Amino acid sequence: MKYIALDIGNVICDVNLHKVINCYQNYFPDIANFIELSAPAIDTGLTTFRQEIDNIHQRNFWVPSIGYEKLWDTAITPKLFTDLQPELKEFNIALLSNIGTEHAAFIRKEFPKPYNQCIQHFSCEVGARKPSKLFFQSFLMQHPEFKNCTFVDDREENLKAAKEFGFNSVRFNLKDFDDEIKAKESLKNIIKNCRETHISVLD
Repeated sequence: MKYIALDIGNVICDVNLHKVINCYQNYFPDIANFIELSAPAIDTGLTTFRQEIDNIHQRNFWVPSIGYEKLWDTAITPKLFTDLQPELKEFNIALLSNIGTEHAAFIRKEFPKPYNQCIQHFSCEVGARKPSKLFFQSFLMQHPEFKNCTFVDDREENLKAAKEFGFNSVRFNLKDFDDEIKAKESLKNIIKNCRETHISVLD
């Protein structure tokens, strides 16, 4: 049996926060920095984007607190994964991601079926995010069959941490490509080159 674990953000899912930032920019000029600083707590399930915006609204009533759900959900859109199903049909698949509870719920409800037929190891449910040791340890404890897999991620710090757990780290980032066809071919080649071994792609 072959194994593959796929990162979500910037690997099989496009992440674009510009719509959120542009919407709030006039009301809350520091929104981009706010999202960056809030990400660790959101990703580990300690809070949600709704809770954070509601808190700001209570202090600054001119910052809107309605309509955030659909706006926040539009920050992530599925890419590549459905098209890669022929290449992935021989693999057991896991999705490993730094992701908040709202986006996790959105993926499970709205994304194409292949996204929800995989093992899902999400930081908001683990209580830890990459590149922490706990994130990788908890995954391998639950799914030791993925040990020594190839690890594909868009962030160097995650790749470095994964190597400490025996993963073969490979970098891939959707944003490095000027069109989706080139990105898909690159990811296909990564899968093809790893077909004879267990492989793992983590966000």
